[in-house]
Amino acid sequence: MSLLQLRTFVEVYRRRSLSEAARAIGITQPAASQHIASLEAQLGRPLFDRHSRGVRPTAIADDLAASIGSSLDTAESALASARARSSRISGTVHIAAPSDLLGEMIAPRLAPLLDAGLGHRLIMAQPNAYGRKLD
Repeated sequence: MSLLQLRTFVEVYRRRSLSEAARAIGITQPAASQHIASLEAQLGRPLFDRHSRGVRPTAIADDLAASIGSSLDTAESALASARARSSRISGTVHIAAPSDLLGEMIAPRLAPLLDAGLGHRLIMAQPNAYGRKLD
């Protein structure tokens, strides 16, 4: 049993339609049918009675939906949060440059990185008459 098969089951259960469930989770209707058939094979019992206007859940489908419906929603939400955190940029960049270069060239280009969570530290170096940094 995969999470996608269980998500397919829950969506078919909630929508009472293989086509609508497939559309909602971004798969084809034949793939949704295959997910349901696989679950039915693993359980050894049918989950839905198929009709011309959609599907009707069987008693085992009612029990399964009651057991996993909200838990699956919670698990998927936790996975989405973890994915979002792992895709964030982390660390700190230290940039030392003359103030005019920092202000005109570098700082405006940092906005997307800062929005993505990048830490930063800007150090403005003051050059002396020879173009070297004064300490």
